[in-house]
Order: sequence, then structure tokens, then C-alpha cells
Amino acid sequence: MTEERKKDIEAFAGEKQPSMKRRSDVNDYHGRHIYLLTLAVEGRRPLLGKVVDNPMAADGSADAPRIELSALGGAVFDCWQQIPKRYPEVEILALQIMPDHLHGILWVKEEMQQHLGHVIGGFKTGCNKAYRAFTAAMPQSTPSKEHTPNEQPGNKQSQANSSEQCKAGCREDGKDSCKEDGKKGCKGDGKEGCKEDGKEDGKEGCSCSAYAAAVPQLMQQSQQQAKRERREDRHHGLLFEPNYNDLICKSYDMLPTLINYVKDNPRRLLMKRMHPDYLRPFFNLRLGSYVYSGIGNLSLLSTPHRLAVRISRRNNETQLQEELRRYIAAAQSGTVLISPAISPGEKRVMRAAFDAKLPTIVIMENGFTSLSKPHGEQFYACAEGRLLMLSPWPHHNDRRKLTAQQCKAMNLMALELAALKK
Repeated sequence: MTEERKKDIEAFAGEKQPSMKRRSDVNDYHGRHIYLLTLAVEGRRPLLGKVVDNPMAADGSADAPRIELSALGGAVFDCWQQIPKRYPEVEILALQIMPDHLHGILWVKEEMQQHLGHVIGGFKTGCNKAYRAFTAAMPQSTPSKEHTPNEQPGNKQSQANSSEQCKAGCREDGKDSCKEDGKKGCKGDGKEGCKEDGKEDGKEGCSCSAYAAAVPQLMQQSQQQAKRERREDRHHGLLFEPNYNDLICKSYDMLPTLINYVKDNPRRLLMKRMHPDYLRPFFNLRLGSYVYSGIGNLSLLSTPHRLAVRISRRNNETQLQEELRRYIAAAQSGTVLISPAISPGEKRVMRAAFDAKLPTIVIMENGFTSLSKPHGEQFYACAEGRLLMLSPWPHHNDRRKLTAQQCKAMNLMALELAALKK
């Protein structure tokens, strides 16, 4: 898509907003592709099971992280297995159910008549049926709206309400008298007969018949209101949030990475629970001249020795090797390396430090949102407390080339962060 075309689209549709559930602009979701799909439980309720065992245990060991599915989680698993039976063009490559969401990899092997959204919609329909069946079998703990605490036997307010109803003509059979407790007449006001505005039953002004005629309409309005409330309550009969997140696999080389990510989710969740602060985005953190958002171990900013990595593009290989040895030696002695990793030399140094599991602070052009999380190797580096990612700019979804002004600013940020006092 050309830049001119992008500008035309933005002028028509407005600026693209950050979203975890936006569809691809260049894919029709009918053709042959491999998709990593993520569906979240409404309200992120942990209904599908629980993750257990040791996050540090090796894969395949007896205490490796795994999920114990609930009965509802088992039903969701069965619904997912039904997808190829209903859509023969689709093959399941992986599935990982988590307490409040699931990740699945589907391979659309040939052109489908239906949009992928129809496939996911059918899966959700089956899950919703199972969800309603399970919730219907659960005891209702919330009182009905028709029965409030004031409406208890012997309650004066309840008696007064009953009396007022009786005065207005509480018999729904259209007769012109009201009986309560088997006694003749309505005793709500202490006098015999039904009275409204001081007029006796059977005389002009009594509204008993009018009230009875209005009962069906009132009941219909009440039912319609109840339906509206159920629609507004997303927890009523709907298991998953609307829509879904998808990632299109661009090559078969990418597929093993996606499968490993899906299968490793239980371990990642347990590691999040061990160090939640290292994996939770933060915002509006002022450090020196800038306000940052970020993810990672903030205590790296309090270490006694921090060093900005700056390597010129003009350095030859011999000079690069010398700089690499100098920076790695400093990191091995406890110094935290800080860099935006812009030049090739800076990238080599930061990559070497990262591979050696040495502490690093990386300055990034793209910011963070409340849903941001580190991916791949960055996740484990953050969870282990050896990585901090910072950005002074807002989040965006587009890939953007760094400007000369941004490069200069990011290098100055690294120098300032290295010189900050504890």
C-alpha cells in the first residue's frame, strides 16, 4: 500500500486506533493461511481451569507447568475439536486453554466460502451453550429484583406497600372488590370497601377495572426491561468477549515459534505471578528531562553503575571488537548497559549482553499500552529482572523509520539515564 493510499484512507476513516482485535487490511480471511488466534473470557474471569506446578521445571518433567481444566474448560476443548468436523478446510495445529483465555493455531488448508470469523463464531456459539448449561445448574446467589429486603413478612414498609396496592385495586380478575386474608373488602385504609380518592367501590371513580386492564401491558413492559438488562449484562450467557485477536503466520519458519509460544503459556503465567511488577506496564514515570512508559525491572535504574552504549558507525571491525569486549567486561562486573541500540555496533553489544543474561536497559521508539506485554526472549528477561524497556513516546501500531532527530534524542536519553543519581 502506497503512502498516498494510506493518507487517503486516514483522511476518510480517521487515524488508526490501537487495538488487539483489529483485522488485517490486506487479508480477506478466506484463503490459505495459518492463524494464531486468541479469545478472552468476558471480564477475564478464570472459568476454564487453573495453572499448576513449578514454572522453573523442565518441559516434560512431572512438575512442569500445566493447566487443570474445569468442566467448562473441558467443554471448550471439545468445541474446539469440532471445528475440523464442521469445516474440513481447517486443521488444528495447536491449542492451549488458559484460565481466562485460550490460544489456538488453525491452518486454513484451502479457500473457504466462509470468513474465518464465521468459523470462530460457530465455535463461540457452542461454548455459549455449554456455558449457559453450566450456569443454569449453579445455585442462584443473588436475590431477585422483585423481592427486596424491605418486602419481608412483618415489615411495616412492606405492609404499607401492600395496602397502597390494595387501595388501587389489587385484584387482577377485574372484579370490583379486593379481598385480603379472606376478609371482605379491602382493609388497607382500615375501612370496608375499596376506596380511591375518598370514593367507594362500585361508584364513579373506582379504578379497579382499569388497573386490571393495565396488568398485561405492565407485565410486557417488565419482560422487555428484563431482556434489555440481560443484553447489557455481558456475563449472561456469553462466555467469550466479542471478536478475537489473530496473528497471521508469514512463513513456516515462524510456525515453530508460534507453537512454542502457545504451549509455553502456563509457564509464562506462573512466572508473571512470581514477579508481577516486572511484567506489568507502567506510565508517567519522570526520569530526568523525560516522562516514560515501560515494562521491566525498575530497580535497574538504582544500580550504582550504569553505562550508555555509544558506538560510531564509522568504526571498523577491529574497533568494534574492542568496544564489544570493553562493554561486556563492564556488564560482567555489575554495570547496567543502556542504549537505544541504533547503530550496528550498539546492536551487537546489546545483543551480546542480552545473550549472556546481563542486565540491560533499552530505549524504544514505540510506546506501551495497558495491554502491552513483552514477547519471546524479552518476556523471560523481564521476568528474571534483567531487562527494562523504556519509551518517552505514545504507542502506535505502524512501523516507523527513526528520524535523525529521534536518534539524537534517544542517545541523549541513554546518557541522561546513565548519569541519574539514585
